Amino acid sequence: PPVAAPPAQAAPPATATAPAVPAGPRAPLADAALEALVVASHTPAVQAAAAELAALETAFKGLAHNERNEETGQGRDDLVAGFRSLRAKVAVLEPALQPHFYRAMNTLSPYYYQGLNIILEFDRKDKVTGKITHVWNTCNITSLSMTLEALGKSSGDYKHPELIPPIAKVFKKDIDDKAAGKVGSELAGLRLPDYVAMAAIAWQMGYKTGNDAAILKGGNDAFNAIPSADAIATLAADFGAKATKGNLATADDLASYGKDHWKAADNQATDETKKNRTAEQRAANAGGLSTAEIERKVPLERYKSTVIAKLGPQLDAGRQVVIGQYRHFVRLQAVTDEFVIKDDPGHYTGANEKATWEEARAMGLFLKWIVIE
Repeated sequence: PPVAAPPAQAAPPATATAPAVPAGPRAPLADAALEALVVASHTPAVQAAAAELAALETAFKGLAHNERNEETGQGRDDLVAGFRSLRAKVAVLEPALQPHFYRAMNTLSPYYYQGLNIILEFDRKDKVTGKITHVWNTCNITSLSMTLEALGKSSGDYKHPELIPPIAKVFKKDIDDKAAGKVGSELAGLRLPDYVAMAAIAWQMGYKTGNDAAILKGGNDAFNAIPSADAIATLAADFGAKATKGNLATADDLASYGKDHWKAADNQATDETKKNRTAEQRAANAGGLSTAEIERKVPLERYKSTVIAKLGPQLDAGRQVVIGQYRHFVRLQAVTDEFVIKDDPGHYTGANEKATWEEARAMGLFLKWIVIE
């Protein structure tokens, strides 16, 4: 049975360091509007933040990727350390400048594909057909992991590190044989979704340790508990982040419509994102994912304006948002007049996916959300 954990031990010193800012003139920033604001400012603090952002943008371009579009290696962890450093600088800038910096950082955040997660998500053989099927279960903690790293947080921020090694011992074979993208030999070097999965087990064990049987039970309990907004909020707090839940008044209508339309909408958005089609080009498909009934229940322009009004300021303030769609969670990267930009862990082509507002409504996006800061 679970027993009280030993006294907390200090987390191992972080090995990630923010990318160095080169001496001399910096590279132009990717966001031309932000570049113009920085050039017009003569404040040393603004220039220092811009130089650090430019270094992060350069570092991001050079990151290694695996076959599932994930950023990998020490460079990924250094980028996250860079977010922590830059966020501290941006937080003291004049409020009018801060949203531009936060938006720029949001485009650089590492992406994770849940199909590579090794704990609480797995392949199993169908007892009837004998075929191997994948059990999809960790979109929530994968999206949370992306938001935590965008905030500059890592496994070193976990409040109960002493609980992880016993859990890792039970899952040693999975970690040794299947863990992708591990940096170094320590558990802290795992992809953050795999570390967060073990944190979920610790949560379900009441933040106590236990024998192998208790840990396996905790794994089963975590498997059932994590597909919820409450789980995301709880685990965010375990990494030192505050979480606030919200939803649209039309959540039930979005869920009902998303049940029948999410796949077609997501496939369309993924395909058109891959083809880099503009909003004008994508207008040719407009209307195909709508009905008179959904327009009556969730009018598209009102849906868009409400989401932008509620979540745009959260992103501009540097907060991160996990959003729910029909039976799925994703990370919100940006909202614009034309697109919802999301990082979707459910398919490896889901990084930087641009959905039109019609596509977003058909997916049931924004039926709920969790703001993380």
